[in-house]
Amino acid sequence: MDSTKFRPSICFRLTKGEGPIGLILVPTRELALQIYSEAKKFGKVYGLQVVCAYGGGNRYEQSKAFDAGAEIAIATPGRMIDMIKMKVTNLERVTYLVLDEVSQLKNEKMAQFFPCFKQWKVLRL
Repeated sequence: MDSTKFRPSICFRLTKGEGPIGLILVPTRELALQIYSEAKKFGKVYGLQVVCAYGGGNRYEQSKAFDAGAEIAIATPGRMIDMIKMKVTNLERVTYLVLDEVSQLKNEKMAQFFPCFKQWKVLRL
């Protein structure tokens, strides 16, 4: 069977400037790349674009990936803040937020996100 017939309802064309629907924040670039590698596999099946942004990577290339549009973003907090400040993405459409290894995310960069989180429901697993 053709897998394109079973795409979830969240799949639709993104327009320039729309932010991701899912945001996965991780403490390290290694973890970001590991999750990105796995997320790309699932994204390909469902036609979802996945981007990865982390410190130490090429900021220009990462901004172009966000600019092209993505439903899922995987990032370290500092680089995600950079992408928002550069206005290549935003948090307006974020519906799903994953804080991986949250105990390691407690730093100054992460604290800048907390005002945004107040409006979101939290589900602890």
